[in-house]
Amino acid sequence: MLSRAEGFAMGGNALGEVFRARLTAMVGPQRAVQLLPPKPSVPVNVPPGIDLGIIDDHLEGQLLTIGAGARFSERQTRAAVLDAGLSRLEGSNNWVVAGRKSEAGKPLLANDPHRNLDHPSLRYLVHLKAPGWNVIGAVQPYLPGVSVGHNERIAWGLTVFLTDAQDLYVEKLNPDNPKQYEYRAKWIDLQTQKDRIAVKGREPVDVEYQYCVHGPVITTDAQRHEAVVLRWTGAEPGTVGYLGDLSIDRAGNWEEFRNALARHKTPAENFVYADVDGNIGYQAAGLSPIRPNWPGLLPVPGWTGEYEWKGWFSLDDLPHAFNPESGFLATANDNVLPPAEKRPIGYEWANPARINRIRKVLTSREKFAVSDFEKLQHDAVPWNAEQIVPLLKNLKSDDADVERARAQLLAWDKNMLRSSTAATIYFVWEEKALQLLVGSKIAGPLAAEYARRGGDVLVPALTHPGRPWFGQNAAKDRDTLLIAALAATVKDLKQKCGNDMSQWTWGSLHSATFQHPLAINAQMASLLNVGPISRDGYGLTVLSTGGKGFSQTVGATFREVLDVSDWDRSVATSAPGQSGQPGSDHFSDLAKLWGDEHYFPLPYSDSAVNANAEAVLMLLPGE
Repeated sequence: MLSRAEGFAMGGNALGEVFRARLTAMVGPQRAVQLLPPKPSVPVNVPPGIDLGIIDDHLEGQLLTIGAGARFSERQTRAAVLDAGLSRLEGSNNWVVAGRKSEAGKPLLANDPHRNLDHPSLRYLVHLKAPGWNVIGAVQPYLPGVSVGHNERIAWGLTVFLTDAQDLYVEKLNPDNPKQYEYRAKWIDLQTQKDRIAVKGREPVDVEYQYCVHGPVITTDAQRHEAVVLRWTGAEPGTVGYLGDLSIDRAGNWEEFRNALARHKTPAENFVYADVDGNIGYQAAGLSPIRPNWPGLLPVPGWTGEYEWKGWFSLDDLPHAFNPESGFLATANDNVLPPAEKRPIGYEWANPARINRIRKVLTSREKFAVSDFEKLQHDAVPWNAEQIVPLLKNLKSDDADVERARAQLLAWDKNMLRSSTAATIYFVWEEKALQLLVGSKIAGPLAAEYARRGGDVLVPALTHPGRPWFGQNAAKDRDTLLIAALAATVKDLKQKCGNDMSQWTWGSLHSATFQHPLAINAQMASLLNVGPISRDGYGLTVLSTGGKGFSQTVGATFREVLDVSDWDRSVATSAPGQSGQPGSDHFSDLAKLWGDEHYFPLPYSDSAVNANAEAVLMLLPGE
């Protein structure tokens, strides 16, 4: 079954619109833009006729269920919805260097897509060889082709390109007939689709879906006589996720690669590229709607007909590069738009901590080998810590334990290793500092949501204190916040881990468990779950190991490092295993390699494949 729901979960900004609308309703448009500035900067106004009160947590909950995944208990279902929200706030990494920056003399390409830690594994490694095909890499098991990998001539990797691919419309419903909506001064019947869902051991469930010209109805408000409708690029014809892979897999050069990317519709991705001729490139690809008269950051009235998409940005319109002077290209779901870009392509990007660290490493030396890229993919140095820990140098606390914690942070090598106690202190301190910063300006449950969505404000707010986060004595207020956050950190960790700071090791708290959807009780969990596995890093390191609290629930299971000079020197990781069958030797055998940050070879030539083959399965037609 080819589902579009996964593409919804990976791109667009419907949930961002919900949050911005609720923030705007709370503090007003001007203040909302100061607290959550779009990038690039554009005016954000509430459209005439829109009451943002219709944008509520129920709408957010409905949107979160799209692509949340199947679960088999109420507890798992709630966790899946939360994980769906978290996965949309994490990201992926890819980069490529030209031959002059490679020890082998030909390009090197690396990619580690970040998703939920699904079990069975989200990625299936495959080598497809047939007339016209010789492609190896990874793909979701239910999709055709290879999504990330290489063929005989080219290699590629991807990260999500955060173009604005979703819009929320508020539609007016007919008070005398709620199955009609207004569009350009006329009442039009909602299209209705009815389904019956069979449920084992229970009566079937009848459901009804309603659609208007802009898309499916998500929520309705009977008192307001209004509905909220979602428009999304994935509802366009031919937009089942990753179907463009079938063309990408057979491309042989940059021109053919870009032609193939024209067929890639959803989700929008940042593709990096390398070929055997020594070229490297980058192209953002996917449907990105043209909005001629609004930025797409707040819900708009659907009834006027004034807020309509007018086609799509072309590949030439979207960010791209070929053989840059720098000798490398990298993305991490960051803002890839040119500095002067004003077109409504996208405004909400991932925290820049990962891309800043990647660029720092890629500019730190002249040449790299496969092993260097393996190390960078597992880099656990938090760029944020390098910026804000030095701010503690001239501060003091009257509490002896807080002073000990401050001393540990200042002496720390700024590496989020599982053996480190300073890493634990830093993780909680960064979290507390953001909570205190946000809590001073935003009240209630929106504060926690802002901390998840607007965390990139922390470093600039602390390193260059001023408005809107601080008053006239900005530096003094900043310093007070830093010590208060550290005191709260020490208090929390004492309660959780005891008074002995030497026991506050990061690895004792930070771990990953691959949780199987059928592990609905302790007995099934012991048979099916894999872990816990102690982890380095956190959500904002290149080795992105974020999630709920101290647990990693999101990150890279599949990684590739591809050596264009000799495909057989390429390596990969995946977890927990190739097989989804419990009891198979390959159900979870890759998890230990993954946890130990080790790779396995990715043999490609016939001789390498035969030398590494464990077994051969031959499928013969019947007589």
